[in-house]
Amino acid sequence: MDRKDNKMKILRVIATLLVVVGHSNFYLISTNIRGLGYDASTYVIDHSRFWTLSSYLVGLIYSCHMQLFFVISGYVFALCLKKGKYKTFTALTTAKVHRLLIPYIAVTILYNIPILMCADYFSHNIRNVLLYFIGYGKNHLWYLSALFLIFLLVYSVRFLGNKMTFMSEKVTLVVLFFVALLVYIQIECKIINITEFVYLDRVAKYLVWFLFGMILYIIKETSFYQYCKLRLNWCDVIILFFLWITSYLIGLMEQSKFAAIITSFIGVVFFYELCEFIAKKYKILDANKLINLIDKYSLEIYLYGVPLNYVILTALIQMCGKVELNDVQSSLLFILRFLIQLLGGIVIGMLIENFQKVIKRGKTQSEKK
Repeated sequence: MDRKDNKMKILRVIATLLVVVGHSNFYLISTNIRGLGYDASTYVIDHSRFWTLSSYLVGLIYSCHMQLFFVISGYVFALCLKKGKYKTFTALTTAKVHRLLIPYIAVTILYNIPILMCADYFSHNIRNVLLYFIGYGKNHLWYLSALFLIFLLVYSVRFLGNKMTFMSEKVTLVVLFFVALLVYIQIECKIINITEFVYLDRVAKYLVWFLFGMILYIIKETSFYQYCKLRLNWCDVIILFFLWITSYLIGLMEQSKFAAIITSFIGVVFFYELCEFIAKKYKILDANKLINLIDKYSLEIYLYGVPLNYVILTALIQMCGKVELNDVQSSLLFILRFLIQLLGGIVIGMLIENFQKVIKRGKTQSEKK
């Protein structure tokens, strides 16, 4: 990702924090595969007012938090294509294998699975472990695999579109966006059902958001958007925020899938414009070391932070057995889980970075000899 784009930098930090907050609240993970799941709610009983309120907050966050990551990826991908990066399909594939697939495989095998086995996530069933690895169940690293396939798909369609002389690149992108939107609506409304195998269901669901990010990059180059950007103020951002909240509440009360879809789009636009406004008005990135640290290790927080939840919950169960939390205990546990995920991801990222430097230094010294 282009680290010089302050708007995207802020958006990446916000999206990372939203993911960490969202994963600080759950006690139960249920899956479509029998025997594959983790039910800490059997032991940690939390019906506190804090948990109830935080659950509504998490529901609001879940309306757009992963969508933001795909929007960022699509936006940066469009930027890279404009700069002439990824001139061939092979170049793109090689880059994304190193960036996405290798971390998915390595972290899943060496980090996720051992932690989850200790938490009895797989019910001591090797079949469940294999299913987990190929896309079934709830592996938080699904994003990496799905994003890899989306990169290849979009690049291929773009290449074919360029071969058709009657379609410009922008027209190809818009057509693909509306096709992806139609698929997304049908998935959300449960009209169609796509297999979980290698996260194909996530590819189909989140393709539209990746394309939306690419479109946002193209739009930002227009004179109309620059005109709107100059006049963007806090009032506009606040209006978007209340539209997001209102749409979410309507969807919650009416159980409307259509309202949920609208909520996702409003949420994404709200955070995008919020970051646009912050980047324009404030220079928080120049002095705020914490924001820069979260931005630098955003991937590591995502990779290594979430599984630490299982460590915390398993330790709590082992030490206390069955426990019912009050408001104070629930809020303290929430904060503890948030901080451990955030700081744990950063610390592990730093350790890996330093280890890589030592290895590189050792190779350099051996080559000199």
